[in-house]
Amino acid sequence: MIAVGLGLFVERGQVLLLRDGPGRLPGARAGQGENLQRAAERAVEEALGWRLHAQGLLALAVERLSGEGAEPSEQLVATFAFAAPAGVQTPAGAAWVPLADLAEAEVWPTDRLRIADALAAPPPPAPVLCRRAAAEVGPGGRLRVTFYG
Repeated sequence: MIAVGLGLFVERGQVLLLRDGPGRLPGARAGQGENLQRAAERAVEEALGWRLHAQGLLALAVERLSGEGAEPSEQLVATFAFAAPAGVQTPAGAAWVPLADLAEAEVWPTDRLRIADALAAPPPPAPVLCRRAAAEVGPGGRLRVTFYG
């Protein structure tokens, strides 16, 4: 199973998207021994130049992949919340898009759904029983998910 970590920036009613084609979220496949949060943090640093720590897990989903002549497979996608650094210019190749305009904006369809899912997720109940989850791709491509209380 493929494991992907995504970074979602939402501030002042806007979402930050990469603009190298249709708008998309910064994301990366987790490497062997790398957890999904670290994959998202690496993707944010590589795409935006910002070395940040994720503020929390917003959504976790298993997505089915299929393609012409390819075997169907699945990927685990974790979307993490990030905050843009204060007083820093938005990097070239990225743009803030108002949430109200997201339906009409040119955005990758899968990322449009991921954003909606992450924003629709209810806040965690208090007390939070599981504050952190880590997923790693181990030997042979096996996925290991660990939940911390």
